[in-house]
Amino acid sequence: MDKIRVLVVDDFSLARNIICRALSSDPDLEIAGTAADAQQARSAVRTLCPDVITLDVEMPGLDGLSFLRALLAVHPIPVVMVSALTTRVSDTALRALALGAVDVVAKPQGSFERFGDEFSQELVFKVRAAARARVVRRTGGEHVWAHLERMSQPTKAEPKEGVVPVANGEPILLLGASTGGCEAIQSIVGSLPMDSPPVVCVLHLPPVFSARFAQLLDQHCALHVREAHDGQQLLRGRVYIAPGGKHLCFAETRTSRISIVDRPPVRHHRPSIDLTFESAAQHFGPRAVAALLTGMGDDGASGLLAIRKAGGYTVAQDERTSQIFGMPKKAIEQGAAMGVVPLERIAAVLHEQAQLRRSARA
Repeated sequence: MDKIRVLVVDDFSLARNIICRALSSDPDLEIAGTAADAQQARSAVRTLCPDVITLDVEMPGLDGLSFLRALLAVHPIPVVMVSALTTRVSDTALRALALGAVDVVAKPQGSFERFGDEFSQELVFKVRAAARARVVRRTGGEHVWAHLERMSQPTKAEPKEGVVPVANGEPILLLGASTGGCEAIQSIVGSLPMDSPPVVCVLHLPPVFSARFAQLLDQHCALHVREAHDGQQLLRGRVYIAPGGKHLCFAETRTSRISIVDRPPVRHHRPSIDLTFESAAQHFGPRAVAALLTGMGDDGASGLLAIRKAGGYTVAQDERTSQIFGMPKKAIEQGAAMGVVPLERIAAVLHEQAQLRRSARA
């Protein structure tokens, strides 16, 4: 099998060296070259024809986001953003995901010399996943969030005092995603009505990124979107994004509440979709309505199966609309998915199933 050739783009020479060292630890990856700015990167793309590009957000001259926009209009090459964990930079990285970047890896805080095995393993995993991603050519220079700015904004009702929390017996929607998940989640959440049951989303995002993604999504959909916190009550018309770097479970109380758990990663993932889905199966049983979306690997497949066995309703995103058909495929193979649904239909299917479960309870 041919090696995956990677172009490393970062204006900081030490960062380039460390990223190259991390990627070189995998025998299936090969460093095609490096670039310190957008001009060098453009030249390298033409001459080296890399399979994957790792791209820094902040660069002198043309920034990473602008370079990505130009790149995908001409050369649809998979891009993994490598970004610092700051609110401003993570905001830009999330916009890059919406624009067409395949995934994002957070640079550990502190000195570059402190980069360890965890960073190397995550970077290698996501670069390998990116090499298999289906990247399409983007026309124009606009990203998803800019398109949404031009669309008529939905009217969002302000939260009212004394909102009744979802009591035990009400349905809940669950979404799990990895590579390509930001766009998939936005598509589904943006199509749900304002009276939707609570929605819990688990994506493989690092800390800070999850909070910024929640804030950006909240600006462009009818539902209220927040990063989940320990002890939160689940409310109708609300979306809860699992915090990066921690697991999300559910607490056994009279009203449904979120429990944020600080445990080691589960098969390299924290948050783990499996852990959340399995907790939902135990807590909600037949009232859990879940979808496993695009992503590399098998996280979420066993959790989706647990929900199905508990009497809940489960779907997997179909291959045509998945950026990477890894996690959904594994769920289908394990018999965890009761339906295989294209992305544009998932919101309607989940809402319909939730309504059936609410009606059955009435």
